[in-house]
Amino acid sequence: MKRLFFIALPVLLLSLTFSACNREITDITDGDLIKEILLSESATSIEPANLPTEIKNYVDDYFFDTYVEEAFQVVDKGFELRFGDDDVAFFNRNGRPLMFDGPLGTFGPHGPHGPCHRRGHRWGDLIAVEDLPVAITDYIAENYPDNEIKRAKLRNDNYFVAVDVPVILKFDSDGNFIEELSPLHNCHRPCNMIAAEDLSDPIAAYIAENYPAAEFKRACERGDKTVVFLLGEEGRIILGFNTETGELLFSRP
Repeated sequence: MKRLFFIALPVLLLSLTFSACNREITDITDGDLIKEILLSESATSIEPANLPTEIKNYVDDYFFDTYVEEAFQVVDKGFELRFGDDDVAFFNRNGRPLMFDGPLGTFGPHGPHGPCHRRGHRWGDLIAVEDLPVAITDYIAENYPDNEIKRAKLRNDNYFVAVDVPVILKFDSDGNFIEELSPLHNCHRPCNMIAAEDLSDPIAAYIAENYPAAEFKRACERGDKTVVFLLGEEGRIILGFNTETGELLFSRP
């Protein structure tokens, strides 16, 4: 899959005044290392399942409300992960998360972490179940009985809580319920929701052949891509297809 760039490349090239070949990776700031990863011509696509354990654990904790759409590795530098909600995260070669704090103009109006990211913040704060507002736990007990809270985080003044239906619940800072989210949600690009019976013939045929027992949850058409959310015996299944051809682009848990 082609690697996409949203940075202002000429400005970035002018600002890139260091030589990676002559510097130890420990001497490079997070921002400079992110620049190196984004500019590298040797970035290769990597399956999310093959990412280092440290990164997979971090993704499980902080990005449980979305999915890894694309992942890239730059040997001896690090990793770039692009998520379905348009978040973009970077890690060094040892799996430590990198955060950019330089001038946003270098990367366009949103910065390298994408339009969902609030400048100066990380990806939220992990919240233990016992530390959730009572309003949230009461709401879940009443509306999702017999479901366990799996994970929770506080991000941009909202609580995101995963329960094992599976579903993601969004609450405001006071614990008031806002909405139920699917992992197909996106922070700024609305999608055309598609019913199961309206999937194209190639996509419907692929699902029928490869996931005959899976439950269809929803599908979203955004740009030239159609993403389908299924529920199988082992949990969620997220499939990405080329909308026009029906070609499978990716499969994610």
